Amino acid sequence: MVQPKENNVCVNIDVKDCVFAVCGDDNVSTFQGTAFCIEDYIITAGHVLPHSQMFSLYDGEMYYEKYPNLTGFVCLPSEKEKIDLTVYKESNKSPLKLAWKLPSVGTKMDLVCWQKNEESLEQVSCSCTIKGYDSSKKRFYALIDRRITHGSSGCPVVKDGLVYGVLTDGYDKDKYKQLTAEGRNQLKQDKEKYGEDIEDCCFFLPATEIRTRLSLNKIIK
Repeated sequence: MVQPKENNVCVNIDVKDCVFAVCGDDNVSTFQGTAFCIEDYIITAGHVLPHSQMFSLYDGEMYYEKYPNLTGFVCLPSEKEKIDLTVYKESNKSPLKLAWKLPSVGTKMDLVCWQKNEESLEQVSCSCTIKGYDSSKKRFYALIDRRITHGSSGCPVVKDGLVYGVLTDGYDKDKYKQLTAEGRNQLKQDKEKYGEDIEDCCFFLPATEIRTRLSLNKIIK
């Protein structure tokens, strides 16, 4: 396979048009997270749509119902590898492309996600700075320049029209009091491993890992 040059990607792509809110139905109250269309796929974090029979994508005006068992191929995460990823095969011809390499530490990138604001959904854009990559957990982590909460899972990390990863999880200082004993222990371990600023970071599954999963399931050339 010949790998395209990264700088051949069009930087004028409007990423916002490719990112949708995920709902369990055509209702704000069933808001679950964020998904994005890329090439011929709909991608989100695995925990956003676990074995879903039906879901809707919302673009701010309309809901689009999806029935994966009838219309799409589902790439669910391996229980053994615990990859937090779900991919639906669909011919949407999105202009977004997956990156071929990991971003360098210090690189500034953008992410676009959906958030619930009282009784409505709004699309939010913000920047992040790559802080490092953890090869043992196959994820990189980035410092977010603004607070984002529930609903950001599944959103893309983008630079110049290339998707470098999908957001899977992170820490929310406002919810530390709600952490279980296991959660507090995990936070302590992450602070020791990544540093104190991990409290303001989110974790991302890299595009390279997404490519691997697509290739293993033979749904990417």
